[in-house]
Amino acid sequence: MVEQRSVGSTPTRRCRNSRRCLAVCRSSIIRSRAAVSSNQRTNLAQRAANVEAKRYEITRRISVDPLECISGSHHGHCCRTAAFRRRNRWRRSRILGNGSSDSVPHVRPVRVSGDVKFTNVVGGFTHTCGIARDGAALCWGANDSAQLGDGTVKPSFIPMHVATDIRFQMIGPGGGHTCAVSVEGIGYCWGGNWHGQLGVGNRDGDPAAPCCYRRPTRIHTDLRFRTVVAAGISSCGVAVDGKAYCWGSPQEGRLGTGAADAAIKWGDKTVPTAVSGDVIFATVIPRAWHTCGLSSTR
Repeated sequence: MVEQRSVGSTPTRRCRNSRRCLAVCRSSIIRSRAAVSSNQRTNLAQRAANVEAKRYEITRRISVDPLECISGSHHGHCCRTAAFRRRNRWRRSRILGNGSSDSVPHVRPVRVSGDVKFTNVVGGFTHTCGIARDGAALCWGANDSAQLGDGTVKPSFIPMHVATDIRFQMIGPGGGHTCAVSVEGIGYCWGGNWHGQLGVGNRDGDPAAPCCYRRPTRIHTDLRFRTVVAAGISSCGVAVDGKAYCWGSPQEGRLGTGAADAAIKWGDKTVPTAVSGDVIFATVIPRAWHTCGLSSTR
């Protein structure tokens, strides 16, 4: 059933990787928002100034207690909290973590294999990651660019521990890479780095740079982060002071670092670069062609 919902406040749940998927919102919590729009999507840029008044079409709405999830395109897959914080997921089995390698779409929740109790699970483009109660990171799904962080490039149909003793507080899988923030606020990324999206100071193809990073590698900065989220060929994070930083490919203006950067075809940013303006952010979410954020002040 097609539904329309007004966008003007805090998302109760979001499908992280669908361009047509927007959150059902509750008013009275988030007061404003800022968006870094794709230069190739001028209609989105024109609407950014008055996004509070806009209404968007939701292609399909699925209600699950206690979290609400909305799915739109074939890229979207969602999760919900089950009893004892086990996780159920639905989409295609190969990235659901239920042990099956088939590619049949699942329209109902399926149980993730194992008895790990998660505090958070996030879906990427073709892989999924979660944080266990003890702070360990686990990922499953596609792994062609080492985005699972388990030290291999083999896909996994069940959750695999990321190859590190680091304890994490959040995780943000994207396309061919994944980023996370440790309990100390240190940012780490792993996986493909062809546009410098890991933020480690180089990119694939540079002298002495590996083709991909198979284990968590510290982002090249002294910043402490609240969140770091991976996208396709870029990543963004919010520092503890609320300032936003992005890195990777600047094309289409997805990094929010200014028009001059966006015009440089190979002007990849290999370390965190401040987003233009003086907005204090609560969160920033990069996507394939654009980035959006929620400000913490009016």
